[in-house]
Amino acid sequence: MENTYADGSPEINLLCAISTALPRTKRPSNVTTGPTHLNDALHAEAERLLTVAKIWKLGNFGWLNAYDADPDHIGHAQWQTDPPIDNPMIFNARGTYNAAQPEPPEWLKTIAIAGADFEGLMEAARMSMGLLLLSIDAARGKHFINDSFFDLHRMSALIYLATASERLRELFIAAAFRQGQEEYNKAKDKVHGEPRRHFSSPFIEAADKFADCGCLSKLIALAPDIVKMRDERNILVHEIATEIAQRERQSHAQQSAPPPPTVENFQELKTMQAAGACRHRRARAARPSPISATRHRHTGAAG
Repeated sequence: MENTYADGSPEINLLCAISTALPRTKRPSNVTTGPTHLNDALHAEAERLLTVAKIWKLGNFGWLNAYDADPDHIGHAQWQTDPPIDNPMIFNARGTYNAAQPEPPEWLKTIAIAGADFEGLMEAARMSMGLLLLSIDAARGKHFINDSFFDLHRMSALIYLATASERLRELFIAAAFRQGQEEYNKAKDKVHGEPRRHFSSPFIEAADKFADCGCLSKLIALAPDIVKMRDERNILVHEIATEIAQRERQSHAQQSAPPPPTVENFQELKTMQAAGACRHRRARAARPSPISATRHRHTGAAG
């Protein structure tokens, strides 16, 4: 029996299809159940599923092998070997940056910080996908998935990916136009009749500015899909969060509801009723009747 998912988005259906196609490999049977071992086992299993699904780490791209950069991704390879700013204090918002070398321009710091954010968010999204694949794998054979972890991981992956796309746009604006994203968005002049705040505007404007750079046309072609994913993200996160809340309410209502009536409960109720009636009769029998009490008072008065 196939799994049924509440969400019909292409991304979730793709992950579900990938997980269904994953081979069933033998897992170690001697796993200790302590927190550390469980955490290590969880990481290992998520990484295994990601590897089988060919969802690689971002750092794996840009290279033909361990030593040679891929000519089609030379920029990404150079980013890893020769970052724009190689100073960890740049990324520490709470630290004090007192470098001996000249202060780098703001646009270069934006490239370094937004790029590091992009890398971290993509790794977070990848790990959320791995945990999502793990939840799907654990639900094999079930008709419905009613698991909060499944919803949590797919919602996390969507949020991380959408946020990563925003950091990528910020990095691109700084690299192409030497300015921050906020400054670029506020500019009054339009790009092919569209406001600059539109997600694809900086890519289109850069294609006009750097006409000899063919890779920008590929980036522009990807922009509509990214925009669609970002728009769907808001809807899906709302729907997923609502589903989680509804399940929690239903679970609470089921736990708070009285137990269903059974034959045993009915017999116990009849026994309690009979015992109560018996106690009531004994109490009435022990009390003197009102007439007897009146006669006793009159007799005492006459004597």
